[in-house]
Amino acid sequence: MNVIKVPGKLVLLGEYAVLEKNIPAVSCAINKYIYLLIEENEKIIFTSKRIGVSKIELKYNSNKIILEKENKILNFVKNSIEITLKYLKENSYKIKFFNINILSDLNDNQGNKYGFGSSSAVCVATVSSILFLHGYDIKDYKNREIIFKLSSIAHFISQGSGSGIDIASSVFGGLFIYKSYNQDWLNEKLKKLQNISILVNDKWEYFYYEKINLLIDFYISLFWTGYSVNTSHFIEKIKDFKEKDFNKEFYNKFINSMNKIVESFKYGIRNNKRELINKSIDINRKLLLELSEKACLDLETDKIKKFIRLSNKLGYSAKFSGSGGGDCVFAIVYDKESDKKLKKIMKSLELIPIDIEIDFEGVININSFN
Repeated sequence: MNVIKVPGKLVLLGEYAVLEKNIPAVSCAINKYIYLLIEENEKIIFTSKRIGVSKIELKYNSNKIILEKENKILNFVKNSIEITLKYLKENSYKIKFFNINILSDLNDNQGNKYGFGSSSAVCVATVSSILFLHGYDIKDYKNREIIFKLSSIAHFISQGSGSGIDIASSVFGGLFIYKSYNQDWLNEKLKKLQNISILVNDKWEYFYYEKINLLIDFYISLFWTGYSVNTSHFIEKIKDFKEKDFNKEFYNKFINSMNKIVESFKYGIRNNKRELINKSIDINRKLLLELSEKACLDLETDKIKKFIRLSNKLGYSAKFSGSGGGDCVFAIVYDKESDKKLKKIMKSLELIPIDIEIDFEGVININSFN
């Protein structure tokens, strides 16, 4: 039995803007994981108590997985298996079937998602485990690029939108700057798709990944709002907003501001300039708040606003992570005592503290699971 461990993600800067061409964002992988247990088998068997699936056979016929009933997460698994096996067949691999079991701490015991990119992590876990079973070294950077591309394709087919930033976090790990392959570009490629390998081997022109070496004390004080968000809903609303002529001037200002914000953040991290790090968080938060108001969306709920105000009053820069409207909020602190202090104070807001650290490994095989 082999175990693939895949970290979740936390976006720090650049929500929504990252969906556009050549616009940067900052994300990190965190030490909350999807674990996928895989072993060779005569049939494809899937189990995951976390999503209420106990040992079902996924029938594979004519390069397709047949699902007897719809299940959102199972659909991500299905597409990940199909895409990966097709890629392996195109590269003359003898196909092995398998038994897979998915465990997760990217959601709570009731199945509520924290916003750590669980669907993306499931795609990465499924793709990388199948490649690993067929002899791929998943720590090799070139193979990780293959995992990134196959997972992005499977996730996009399943969801119909996305920047790939969650996938990149789970595959590569660390704290990093990211620019999306651009969903319109990928959508056009998939419309004409006949050969997976050609798309994987192509240069993904807009995709960019740059790891930021963390040489300073830097901590993320994280809280769950208690409410899980449908990211696709907000993405569609923002898409409608930006396409109206009278919103284009603001939206262009919103996305183009990210280059300066991300550069300032990177310089602050590399040169221990806390004021630049904090300013980056603050400016991005204000732009997201303005976007929320102009688009008539409740990206900052009352609970999120109270958290940010209280954090600012205590001297910490704060914002929501991801699509907003719920999921997680965070403040940047520079010592563990400040993290403890915030977590004690924020009890009054009925926020749920989550202890995290940045995961610097990305997807790995851990051989066994305890």
